[in-house]
Amino acid sequence: MTSSYDIKGTLDDLTAGITGEADRFGFTPRELADQLQFVAIDYVVAQRDHQSSTIRGVVLKNLEYVIDGDENAIGRRITILDDDAVEACFGQYPSSLLKLHGTEEYGDVFVPAHQELEVSAIKKMATARFRSGQPGLFKAEFQPTGLERFGRCDRAEKISILQSLAAEDAPLLKKLLQRVVQNLKNTFQINDGQGGRNQRVNAGFVSPADWQLINGVLDIIWPIDNGQMHSHMMKHARQIVDQVIIYVKCDPDNPPLDSDREYLFDSGWFSSILTYRHQINTLRKAVLFIEERILKLEASTDRSTKIVGQRLERLRLKALYPLHDWFTELKRRLNEADYRTGNENVRRPTGGVIGFPDVPRLKKGLPQSAITLKLLHALANYSGKKVPPNKGVKKVVLPET
Repeated sequence: MTSSYDIKGTLDDLTAGITGEADRFGFTPRELADQLQFVAIDYVVAQRDHQSSTIRGVVLKNLEYVIDGDENAIGRRITILDDDAVEACFGQYPSSLLKLHGTEEYGDVFVPAHQELEVSAIKKMATARFRSGQPGLFKAEFQPTGLERFGRCDRAEKISILQSLAAEDAPLLKKLLQRVVQNLKNTFQINDGQGGRNQRVNAGFVSPADWQLINGVLDIIWPIDNGQMHSHMMKHARQIVDQVIIYVKCDPDNPPLDSDREYLFDSGWFSSILTYRHQINTLRKAVLFIEERILKLEASTDRSTKIVGQRLERLRLKALYPLHDWFTELKRRLNEADYRTGNENVRRPTGGVIGFPDVPRLKKGLPQSAITLKLLHALANYSGKKVPPNKGVKKVVLPET
């Protein structure tokens, strides 16, 4: 008997489904199917992880249940904790090990304990401070629970460790759990309000399975380096994404029902992902263009002269750093599925959205120098909010242990 997370189709089904589409992207159907099956596996795993992710309010409620009541029975109550709550007690995702101290305008950020999110949040905080005229250095505060060294233990071992701590010093364990609860409220950005409690832990922390699937398919058939996808190719790319979903979900005895949707995924997400990928490629090339100019100046015989030094400084401050920040922010939006950038109220795990202009329309055949200048003009003329506040985040002092 198959589970809801098994791939229900066969590789032959997938091969047949993409026949007529694969050759548009330079593959035979079998060659492409062989690569797409691994994207399909990742898709199944992403769906499973999302469904197994606990509701945030439940995580907090279970922790609060363990904290309340007779301290002598706290060890017995530990066993009701869900996996996400147990992991948080040991300083693991979804809790935050890192608090980034912001500015008055750009609030503190409690980053979920996930390496990619931590790196992204640090880069974004540096950009926010730089654009606000603040010092580039900022305080990153480590928030340990004291149990991090046991992070690789399995659930049973972790429960046993917590119960042993309860037997040795129940008041200390209670303080630790209170700290975990406050840490999670900060990380989920819900504080004492109700907003966000009914979301799953992974919501907003991990990009949706369909988003990952679309991006994974495009990585194969249209790598970012390819630039903008021609409009006449988009329908073929959409068909391939659809066929991967059918390969994963379609039981041959129970074909998908017809609906009002043209595709089995959000076509708007597809367009957003394509746009981000094209913009990222445009910014990457501009950054490389400026870096090459800097390297040439640094290698010139006039390197030590005042004029060349001033040109180098101007290139870095006025061109390289702003373009690189723009490039980094677009990559973050793609990785975090942040397509609602106009909505400041969206809770973002890496902090508030950093404002940048739209990438200008560029005529085909423009030299790279002209493209780079257009991007720099767009930055210079941008009048939007560069550093919106982190909505839903309050500065909270954690209780001392």
